[in-house]
Amino acid sequence: GNPDKAIDLYSNAIKTEPTLVAAYFGRSLAFLDKRLLELAVSDLTKAIALAPNEPAYHQNRGLANAELAKYDEAIADLTTSLRLKPK
Repeated sequence: GNPDKAIDLYSNAIKTEPTLVAAYFGRSLAFLDKRLLELAVSDLTKAIALAPNEPAYHQNRGLANAELAKYDEAIADLTTSLRLKPK
């Protein structure tokens, strides 16, 4: 895909509907694709605020935090993701 186009589309969706959690998650994936880790973490934090029980948001934020060498945050996010995943 085209991450730049995806970022633009998701950004427009967020402007129109600021609580659209799927747009924050989608944009975070595009940011991850472009290695814009801090921006991805920011969008994933917003997604978690809107839908705290979604394990994928915590998992992706944990992986991004690990790549940013924020290991305590990464461990917390990944632990939460595992706790939330259905067995």
